[in-house]
Amino acid sequence: TTQHTRNGEQRQYVDTEKLSSQVSTKIMRVHNKVMHACAVIMALSANAAHAGVPVPRSLLGIHPGTKTHDGAPSRYRGHYGIHHEEEDAVKVGFTPENPMLPTVNVTVWWSGVKNPTENDFIGVYCPWSGAPEQYLDYVEVGSGNPFGVPYKYGAFIPFWNASASTWPKGTGAMSFLLPNIRCEYTFAYVRTINDSTTLQVQYAVAGLSKAMSFPTAMPIGVHLGLTDKNSEMKVIWNSDSTLTPMVKYWSVDSPDKIMYANGTYTTYSTTDLCGSEAAEAGPSGFLKPGYFHTVTMTGLEAGNRYTYQVYQLRDILSVATSFRANLPSRESDDKGAPGVHKFLMWADMGTDQYNTLWHFGNVDNAKALGARVKALIDADPAIGLITHVGDLSYGCGNGLVWEQWQNLIEPIASRMPYQATIGNHEYVHAENSTRADGKDPAGIIGQSFHPSWGDYRDDSYGECGVPTVARFQGTGNAGSNGLFWYSFDYGLVHFTVLSAENDFTPGSVQHTWVTRDLAAVDRTVTPWVVVLLHRPLYCSEAEDASGHDKHLEVAQHLRDALEGPFLDARVDMVMTGHLHSYERTCALNHGACASPGQHGIVHIRAGTAGGTTDNCKAFDPLCPNNDTMHFM
Repeated sequence: TTQHTRNGEQRQYVDTEKLSSQVSTKIMRVHNKVMHACAVIMALSANAAHAGVPVPRSLLGIHPGTKTHDGAPSRYRGHYGIHHEEEDAVKVGFTPENPMLPTVNVTVWWSGVKNPTENDFIGVYCPWSGAPEQYLDYVEVGSGNPFGVPYKYGAFIPFWNASASTWPKGTGAMSFLLPNIRCEYTFAYVRTINDSTTLQVQYAVAGLSKAMSFPTAMPIGVHLGLTDKNSEMKVIWNSDSTLTPMVKYWSVDSPDKIMYANGTYTTYSTTDLCGSEAAEAGPSGFLKPGYFHTVTMTGLEAGNRYTYQVYQLRDILSVATSFRANLPSRESDDKGAPGVHKFLMWADMGTDQYNTLWHFGNVDNAKALGARVKALIDADPAIGLITHVGDLSYGCGNGLVWEQWQNLIEPIASRMPYQATIGNHEYVHAENSTRADGKDPAGIIGQSFHPSWGDYRDDSYGECGVPTVARFQGTGNAGSNGLFWYSFDYGLVHFTVLSAENDFTPGSVQHTWVTRDLAAVDRTVTPWVVVLLHRPLYCSEAEDASGHDKHLEVAQHLRDALEGPFLDARVDMVMTGHLHSYERTCALNHGACASPGQHGIVHIRAGTAGGTTDNCKAFDPLCPNNDTMHFM
């Protein structure tokens, strides 16, 4: 049988289940049962040893001279108890030993390896379970290629391998960019062994580091959110603690007047999800998410600047960060320009981690976006709001991805409200919720919206919005449905946020709500109206030269259901994503540029925040025959 590694290589092994001899088959069945029993014993023994319980060396396959950080034997067995004897003790360590930031660059070093091979690897574990194959990720010491359970949208731990010239000597170092995921990290030097008896690749731990811990109650992923009151601002963050979440804040103009606010917390488990991959616990699946804290700062004066810090323990505070309270309508910004209010919008971001499998994701896009936005914010204090119109982290059932992404946006989302919209990769699910009441976060029993004319599948891989609504909230205005549909005012603009992943057709709850919300807008207070939803009403991309594409069909149904109410309410802009490209229309009225005196709506799609841009040739029948051209 042929197995493909993540760097595209092919490795061939004999498949014992296809041996034709009945005798050989029976022998192998007995052998596998024995090996399975041994594997159970070895895993239990390894766990006991790691916990400090004495275990006979005959069970662990230990070289007498090898010790771990706590003095316990370090030669834990891999699959089926196969191990590789070391003549010398292998040491594994790391720096820094006491990380004090939510994301830290950790350098792992090793020495004393006898007869290393380039396929030996450094495994990253959180926590260490005694099984070397249960890694978050791992990197080969020789080739530098990352390995791990393949993930659809390219999120693995960023690394740098500095051992290219030293690994043959049994020593080396590599660095990993690690988020605080509320558990103890451990690093192992793991042997990869092609076992001639079982005809399988076996793993054996040659050296194990001590554990690395982050401080208790460290704030993670701090970000701001609006409520339905200009005098309020929510702060949301994550930690490993259920201690009372608190915020202290003060006006930049009155630093001696300190205010305090307490909040609440929530969490979720596999029983809140909608089956499939999202509920599968493991290094590449469900991770215990810790606790999500929400505190509302009150008594804010519209347009004024404030500084805040979040904490649960008084000696573990977030970095002091400043923000501007929500703006009143028709008033000056910080530069004195009357009525100038600025906001940023994007969609389809994800993370920027390394991946060669199918080439999903761009290594630099999401990181570059964050740096570009930070520069914009620093240069222009009039910018005070970010709207992310769906497809946030592309977690798709991988808890580690959410951790990486929330740390990626914190430097900007902690400085201004970060208003999110539900996208297909946050919500669309094919299986029922496993909650006791059977409802997903949108209140739906059963699978999500799956019209026959759409391309709605299982795009969240069972997340069904649970990780998203734990991190982001709507404004709670009358008749809204959490993060799925809600509205808010920011300065001169009324924003209406919709979910193209829920039923939007006439007669649906959402359609009824949006019609009422738009009709209630006071244009003397907010003369601009902007609608945010993930899927576009207009797009030029087509899957083939005939123009047949499910995206176009969904767009047509969105226009049939919503363009009339949008035009009646004189909506100014509709901002979308979903397709990884940028496109802007003229002011459209039912598919044509509006004539003089006729109202039209500008449609802007900006699905270019981090995901790989759509290939022009693959999607646009009018695109020149050039593989290097992309929608941008």
